[in-house]
Amino acid sequence: MKATSANNRVLILLAFAAIYLIWGSTYLAISWAVKTLPPFLMMGTRFVIAGLLIFGFGLMRSRQFPSRQQWAWAGLAGVLMILVDYGAISWAEQYVPSGVTSVVFATTPIWLVLFDQQQRTQLLQNWSLSGGILAGLVGVGLISWGSYQTTMETGHQSTYILGMGALLIASLSWAVGTMLYRDRNTDVSVPIRMGMQMLVGGSLLVTVSGLVGEWHGFSVQQVSTSSWLSLLYLITFGTLVAHTAYLWLLQVQPPALVGTYAYVNPIIALILGWWLGNEPLTIIIGTATLIILAAVLLIKRAGNK
Repeated sequence: MKATSANNRVLILLAFAAIYLIWGSTYLAISWAVKTLPPFLMMGTRFVIAGLLIFGFGLMRSRQFPSRQQWAWAGLAGVLMILVDYGAISWAEQYVPSGVTSVVFATTPIWLVLFDQQQRTQLLQNWSLSGGILAGLVGVGLISWGSYQTTMETGHQSTYILGMGALLIASLSWAVGTMLYRDRNTDVSVPIRMGMQMLVGGSLLVTVSGLVGEWHGFSVQQVSTSSWLSLLYLITFGTLVAHTAYLWLLQVQPPALVGTYAYVNPIIALILGWWLGNEPLTIIIGTATLIILAAVLLIKRAGNK
């Protein structure tokens, strides 16, 4: 019994390390991948391959193929949470540092509150909730301004603004997708649910890649080794390993504890972007990050009351 308990503790630690470190590092991996890989094609390939593997695994276990209605809801989730969200992130990371990207995406709980009618009605009565929303918006403005200052020397201000706009759209789309999909397809296994969503979203990303002309003039020979390795890392560790660890942790640990990855990922992404990606890490960006994370903590605290 003691050995089993010790083994479980080790597995739990490894699983937390996966959702903290691996998910935190995926932002830098995306920025490396899109240096020589077209963003929509890269992200579409990631989710088509991972989706096939996850869906196939789920199908082998349940041996029950999803219905048309279940595919329809998975399609909606794939559009909002894969096509729009990850498509926007991969495109934006051509112009916005990976660490800043992770911090902007950490604002998703703010949009979830604003989209939820019940929570919106509590804004004026719940100071933790209203304070968290206000602090989060201030943090977004501050990190946008702080990272914008670093682009002044390069002359890429216009593309940076477009990239930040795309990231806000990504965060909004993920929030909308979460609201619409959280109570759907609960009668199918989690791997099949995830696999359907990834397959639909990934296939649409590949289609969009062709429509916007990413295939024209593209050659496999032009892709760097670091981009190939980054894509492989995103498929295996970023999707298969980290998602499996996350789903397992939800079964053996309190959801609130598992959800702490949302606070750790931006810190990991900022440090890795500064250390390995030569991305600027200024006092303004650091302060804005702390404000946003404090805002998310206030919102989570208000929601648990």
